[in-house]
Amino acid sequence: MAKIEVTPETLAAMIQSAVNAALASNKADRMDTFKAGKGEAQVRADVAISKAFVKKGYKDVVLFDRTKPLASQEPTVLTYNKWMELGRKVKEGEHAVKYKQFRLFHKSQTRIATVEERKENFAKMQEAINKYNEAKAAKNSQPSA
Repeated sequence: MAKIEVTPETLAAMIQSAVNAALASNKADRMDTFKAGKGEAQVRADVAISKAFVKKGYKDVVLFDRTKPLASQEPTVLTYNKWMELGRKVKEGEHAVKYKQFRLFHKSQTRIATVEERKENFAKMQEAINKYNEAKAAKNSQPSA
């Protein structure tokens, strides 16, 4: 077995090299996160939301990824309207976990919506879309001052 001697200078160079490699790796990991469409603020928000649900006792917290279509995901935490889009309805008496302006519900707080509820929700959504389009058209038709 060969004997390896390390001088203080060599040891310092090895440590510096390892530190530089670790810092570069950490920076690359953060850049991958940002390239995936999540900025630092979004990552912080996701962590805060996850912690809030874990604090309430929910173990399986999977957040919605804004970079992918909702239909291709299986999140366990969504807003009321997103659950309705997926054909689920929040159970009566359930309380949302609040994060900033969002009111979020866990999947276990929902149930599958009935056909009547889905039709009613669809009609409400269409009505809201029509109101929005009418207001937008009225605003666009007004002459600029």
